Amino acid sequence: MTRTVAHTRPQAGLDLARIGTALRDFFTVVAAAIDASRAIEDGKRPSDAALRQLGINPASFTAVR
Repeated sequence: MTRTVAHTRPQAGLDLARIGTALRDFFTVVAAAIDASRAIEDGKRPSDAALRQLGINPASFTAVR
């Protein structure tokens, strides 16, 4: 009688997915920071999306400036 052995590393795919998600999130935050810093350097207001991605409430941003 033969026995079927399950894969020895069932979590390997999940680990790669987590790494991919972490990298995507990291680059999304970096892109938002670049967008916000460029806007501020140009004397403009950063986009609401960039501010939200950085954890800044867009409504309170104008009070800080």
